[in-house]
Amino acid sequence: MNTAVNINSGQKTDEEQVNKDSEGEIEDSSNPAENNITAETGLKVVTDTIIHDNALMKEKDEEILHLRDELEQLKVRLDAATKNKNNADDESNTTPDNKDSNLEELSKLREERDHFESQYTTLLSRLSSMKDVFNKMKQSQHELETVQEQLSEYEQQNLRLKKRVDALTYENASLEKTVVSLNTEFDDLNKDIRQKEKQSIKFEFEKEQFDKNVHKMKIEHEKQIEQYERKQNELKKENSQLNSKIEELEVLLNEKSQDLTTLKEEKLYVESNFNALENEKVTLIETIKNLEEEIDTIEDKNKNELNQKTMEVNALRSQLDISTESNQESKLQIESLNDKISKLNDEISQTSRILEESQDRAAQIQKLRHESIILNEHLTKALTMLKQNSESDNVDKELISNLLISFVSIPRGDNRKFEVLQLISNFLNWDDDKRQQAGLIHGPSKDSSGKRKPVSKTESFVSMWTDFLERESEK
Repeated sequence: MNTAVNINSGQKTDEEQVNKDSEGEIEDSSNPAENNITAETGLKVVTDTIIHDNALMKEKDEEILHLRDELEQLKVRLDAATKNKNNADDESNTTPDNKDSNLEELSKLREERDHFESQYTTLLSRLSSMKDVFNKMKQSQHELETVQEQLSEYEQQNLRLKKRVDALTYENASLEKTVVSLNTEFDDLNKDIRQKEKQSIKFEFEKEQFDKNVHKMKIEHEKQIEQYERKQNELKKENSQLNSKIEELEVLLNEKSQDLTTLKEEKLYVESNFNALENEKVTLIETIKNLEEEIDTIEDKNKNELNQKTMEVNALRSQLDISTESNQESKLQIESLNDKISKLNDEISQTSRILEESQDRAAQIQKLRHESIILNEHLTKALTMLKQNSESDNVDKELISNLLISFVSIPRGDNRKFEVLQLISNFLNWDDDKRQQAGLIHGPSKDSSGKRKPVSKTESFVSMWTDFLERESEK
């Protein structure tokens, strides 16, 4: 009976403990969700529950072993009771006293049997509940392992987060410093922005003025474009007129080329005269130097004679008649010397005039050279214009044919024949040999003495120069 009471009390305590443990587990599992416990406190709670569950598992294993031993003892006692019952039944047939005692023992044994059966059923129910608890414990242990793995991961993450927190704190400190510097820079930038806004207002005002000026410039530009278009139309008209005047210019260029040949001849003649005048100039300069030396010597002599005569006048006043005659002779000599000096001055003035004329002629020669260069340039430009304006070979053929017809139709002694031939040579780019064969290039005509023939008065330099100026003015 005492063992049965102990077993029932043990069952109750175990069931209460299991219920408490399950309630504790439920409370432990519900508290983190309800109270929002942090990761570290949750891990501590989980570890504590795991340790407590392991201790309970050990206690439950010991209780199960103890209950198994009690069951075996009860089975042994039950077998012994059944044996005693059988013996009692056998003995009951012998004596009535023993029968009563056996009945009492049998009732006791039945009660004990019933009690053991009830204990057995309770133990079976308790074992089933313990199996459920064990299954729950295994599940909780499996969950514990997963939680431990998560805990290790959380610890690693915690270390990483701590390191990151340290780095972030360091970065925060540096960022605070940069924020301070950026605030100062921001203030400076605000000041600059204000200044820039003021400048932008000025620039906007200047931009408006610039836009107005641009609009005005556009209007003026459009007007200028219209003027340029008008001028272009006028230039086209002038170009057509120039194309019509090219033929006239060809004739004039030929005339100028002939004039250039005559001017070259005149230039050679003037150069020869200029050389002769330079030689005369040298001789005149030498004579002037000699005359100046003679004048200086005469003046020195006169000065000496005057000094002597003044001395003689002071010493020989008594001889006035003789001295007067000598004075008259000296006066005659002085007058003759003065006449010579006046003649020399006239010669000097003539030489200066000759020098001026020679300088004028040299300037005229330079002008003629310059004019000849300009005429050659005009001639080459006209030829290039002719070549550029000719759109095809047919134009060149027509022009050459016209020139040949005009060359054949012009009489032999006419100067235009030479001009047409000169045009043909320039247009066809003849070399010197072909020009010499055609009679355009020839040496200067010389007389028997080897000197150049004098130019006639009608073809003198002045007349040729005036004709050239008149032709240029008519252009």
